[in-house]
Amino acid sequence: MFLLHFLLVFLFHLSTLSAHPTYIRLGYNSCTACHESSTGGGLLTDYGKGISASQSLYFKDLEEMQGSSQQAYHQAFQSRLMNVVRPGYNRFFPMQADYLASYHWNEKFGVKATLAVAPPNASESSSERSQTYQRIYFRELSAFWDFNKSTTKEDRLSFGSGFLPLGLGIVDHTSFVRSENRLTVTDIPIELTYFQNRKEYLWHTFIYTAHPLETKTNAESGLGGQYFQKWTPKFLVGGQWLLAKSPSIRREMGGFLVKYGVDKWAFLTEIDRTWRYVKQNDYNFGQWALYQQIAFFPKGWLSPSFTWQRLQREGVFDLKEDRFGFNLDWKVYTNLSFNSEIRYRKGQAFHETSYLTQAYLNWW
Repeated sequence: MFLLHFLLVFLFHLSTLSAHPTYIRLGYNSCTACHESSTGGGLLTDYGKGISASQSLYFKDLEEMQGSSQQAYHQAFQSRLMNVVRPGYNRFFPMQADYLASYHWNEKFGVKATLAVAPPNASESSSERSQTYQRIYFRELSAFWDFNKSTTKEDRLSFGSGFLPLGLGIVDHTSFVRSENRLTVTDIPIELTYFQNRKEYLWHTFIYTAHPLETKTNAESGLGGQYFQKWTPKFLVGGQWLLAKSPSIRREMGGFLVKYGVDKWAFLTEIDRTWRYVKQNDYNFGQWALYQQIAFFPKGWLSPSFTWQRLQREGVFDLKEDRFGFNLDWKVYTNLSFNSEIRYRKGQAFHETSYLTQAYLNWW
């Protein structure tokens, strides 16, 4: 039954292959060659579409794609489906559906947007359930300026709303390590980010404030950054930091990151230490978060990977939880890929199995 369930999910629900584990082994240590975003994932550039086509199971002749070079407008669609199973509980639901778009006025200026449809809240009764149009919102809306872009140098300034540019840049990484590191603060901040990429290093720094639609107690503002040293094109070691506060919590975070690729293998590691100060009762507590991924690439269009995530929180908020995952990425066609993952989550007093399926269509 378990195998049948996995195969059904695997076959019928077609997300983007994450740039970092796929291409770090090939020496692509900057994301903007292939992606619209400096942190990877999401919309592909014209060059990225060519690489995507060459690595798909059924691909177009690259000469066919020359007519689409230097497109001003890019768009994509993605969706996620989740099935959560634990003792006495079984829920099957759509996690999200997104429309992604970007528009370039010229080689230097452009805008990006992600329009999302959130799933209905599980606690809502059928009579209270919100309509689809009431759950549409912008997950990202920003403008960017590439004021120094060449084959050896890259500088980008961006402003708008979206997720903070922290972590390894994996599309679904936000589901555990990032979300737990945030812990009841604003989800979609408004930020100003400066990104720089050079032959020996890449880094970015940002400042942010809460989105106007965020609840008052969760309205966080702060500043942070991330730095990677390129020891070789396929071996990057870096760190990240964050200083932030909201009306209820002040937090400080420091982290260590590694990206390494060799032959058909890629290894990613992130370790974060977060300190929090709860203002209401003058209480401090700490937290460790770990993300580890090992990916294998027997073919350009196929990639199995294994992940291990751990969260350990101290004090009265004591929590120790592990999450293991087996993930399979399959790039079916030039612009179509899908991803299926089986996760096992184990806490101090519970265990849970989930099946995540993601579909990604990068429109030519």
